[in-house]
Amino acid sequence: MRAGNFIPFSAGGQTMGLWRAGDCGDNGRMPTYVYQPTGDDQCRYCMNGFEWRQKISAPALERCPECGSAIRRVISAPALTSSGPAMDEKNIDKHGFTQYRKLEKGVYEKTAGKGPAIIDGRETGTKR
Repeated sequence: MRAGNFIPFSAGGQTMGLWRAGDCGDNGRMPTYVYQPTGDDQCRYCMNGFEWRQKISAPALERCPECGSAIRRVISAPALTSSGPAMDEKNIDKHGFTQYRKLEKGVYEKTAGKGPAIIDGRETGTKR
């Protein structure tokens, strides 16, 4: 579904705009920002918004890179990924962490790792 060097992108199952292959590098290490036009003059690239990869320290774009129309950066949900191992009970203990599960207000039971089996903070911070 690629038209020329433009690739449609979507959010919530709805096409939101076009992304241009190679915008500010395709290394996947820079955040991707969503931009929307603010004026009436719009081109095919910016009319429905577009994504643009740029450094966090870089200033926000003010003009469409294709037609020069006024644009604004839109707040959107970040794409979060996990680069390390899952923090299941086996890995928690292996990496020296301790995990507790809340039993009731102020009372926690150890589920993984080293440490007291029960932490009871209802009274004077009793540990069992």
